[in-house]
Amino acid sequence: MRAKGRTSVSIGLTWSTVASVVVALTSAGVGAAWAVAVRGVSEVSDIESSSNSTIANLTAPGVSFDGGIFDPSTQNLYLTFQGGVGGCTSGRVMEISGASLAPLANFTTQADPTGPALDPTSGDLYLGSNSFCDNVTVLDPTSGAILATDGVSGAPLAPVWDAATGAAYFPTVSTNLANGSVVGVSGLATIAPIPIPFVPGSVTLDPDSGTLYVSGLLAPTVEVVSPGQSTAVASIGLGGSAALGRLTFDPANGDLYTAQGDNVSVISTTTNESIAQVPVGADPASPVYDPTNSLLYVANLRSGTVSVISSSSNSVVATISDVPSPGAPLYDSQNGDLYIPTDFDGSYASSPLCVYSPSEQRILGYTPAGLGQSTPLLDPTTGDLLIPDYADAGNLAVVTVVSPIPAVTGDTCSPTGATTTAAVVGPTTLAVGVGVALGLAGLAVWVRIRGRDPDRS
Repeated sequence: MRAKGRTSVSIGLTWSTVASVVVALTSAGVGAAWAVAVRGVSEVSDIESSSNSTIANLTAPGVSFDGGIFDPSTQNLYLTFQGGVGGCTSGRVMEISGASLAPLANFTTQADPTGPALDPTSGDLYLGSNSFCDNVTVLDPTSGAILATDGVSGAPLAPVWDAATGAAYFPTVSTNLANGSVVGVSGLATIAPIPIPFVPGSVTLDPDSGTLYVSGLLAPTVEVVSPGQSTAVASIGLGGSAALGRLTFDPANGDLYTAQGDNVSVISTTTNESIAQVPVGADPASPVYDPTNSLLYVANLRSGTVSVISSSSNSVVATISDVPSPGAPLYDSQNGDLYIPTDFDGSYASSPLCVYSPSEQRILGYTPAGLGQSTPLLDPTTGDLLIPDYADAGNLAVVTVVSPIPAVTGDTCSPTGATTTAAVVGPTTLAVGVGVALGLAGLAVWVRIRGRDPDRS
């Protein structure tokens, strides 16, 4: 048993999502089978901050890198991979040493795993699934044992860990893709689900009050959930029709921030009301909070800028320009820098990772081309960055160890010195295709929803 009070460091990803919804019409009648597949990545690069050479390539156990978490007790990283197409046991979890990045173990889990959330006391990992496998996996990395695969209806998305209740809370999508719920899982026990009247996108925890906030994937609504209650305690409508990104909690003022349309909506957790709309750039990712100055950084994909918002005035106080197609930044608590992924829409042949210093209020430079297409993951043991890359999508994932940032110094994030103006797909663009399948399966209608993952932001 581990000492209580340790804090896990979440290194979840923030990238573009592709969700596939499958409706199967059988010869005996109409039945529905739904699947959500998150577009992952197939290569992860590790970059230090003093050179620019590849140190090693580590083969990972899956075809698409989904996310990860750092365990400060063991100093190890746990990375999740889709593992393949089809089946509910094709997912993989890779354990690597945070100090050496050497692979330690591979675990099999359910398809398209989400999370994980870490129980810092036991060291167990809680994983959902983007596929509709109706399961939550509880993995003991020490023994490799699956402690529980709890029956949870629908697709449980990335969870949050609540230390007060000792449970992981999953926003789940119903099989008919019409609504969802919040389900708590603690060890072998499943806490009764709390209904959500819309399709949830993500869940955020206020650690002081223990309240959960669930954002709508397709609805401009936030549901307020109190663990232990049978129903939501409040519903916050933000107006308009734009979907929401991940909710960012500001512990200094207790407010929540989320991207919505070309604005950032501000929610008071004291009154459970929307209190401000902050205009930013086009197609923003959800804000990233800097605790040293109470500023929030919002990457605007189609504007080629990053807006800097003061949480005290709820206004834009600065704009970082010349950042081609930026994604949500990573805040490095060790050195205070921001790492901004670029080429998020694939409009650039190269994809540098921009390095910005909030203390100096200037761009320091960027990493080599091809390594900045997704928000990086931080290894707190070494300060290294694990950078997912879409370049080899469909191949076996490779963990590339590279050293360090910025490789190119200067006041621009773009090798060309100009921002992108390319048109990109919006967050709710639908592409519909129809295919006919013979046999008992009958007709299969594929509806593909392409847009930003709320966990991208």
